[in-house]
Formats: sequence, C-alpha cells, structure tokens
Amino acid sequence: MQKPIALSPRIRYFPLEDEEGCVGVMYLVPGGPGHEERRVVSIQDKKDFRFYFNEMRLKEDKQYLWGLYKDADVGSSEGKGC
Repeated sequence: MQKPIALSPRIRYFPLEDEEGCVGVMYLVPGGPGHEERRVVSIQDKKDFRFYFNEMRLKEDKQYLWGLYKDADVGSSEGKGC
C-alpha cells in the first residue's frame, strides 16, 4: 500500500491511478485551536493540485497564527480591547 506524501506539517497527498490515468487524494489533518473537520478533496490534474494545495496552506497558516494567541489576549473591535 502506498503511503501519503507529507506536503506540509498538516497536508497529505495520496497519489493514485484509475482507468483514466493519474489521480490523487489530498487532505488537511485537523489540529490546533479552533480546528475544523478534516478536509478531503479529489485531485484530477495539476490545476486541481495547485488550487487545493494553496487553499489548504492558507487554512493551515491561519490556524497556526491564531494558535499563537490566547483568547484572552486577543482584543475586540467592540467594547474594550484594541
């Protein structure tokens, strides 16, 4: 059985083949504060690969940055805070 390729700390890719050629499955492993459910997409070509990889990297980066702050330390635009 093939193993997934780690594209980043939380993004994995399974290269597969079917009758029509190369396909794959890319997924985002949930983690960190405020994590979302696992995101799984089917990859049909290079365009799909680039699009979903960039989308998942943005989510991964956003969750990492928010994880650096404690909820009590983050100000609000309403009331007292920033």
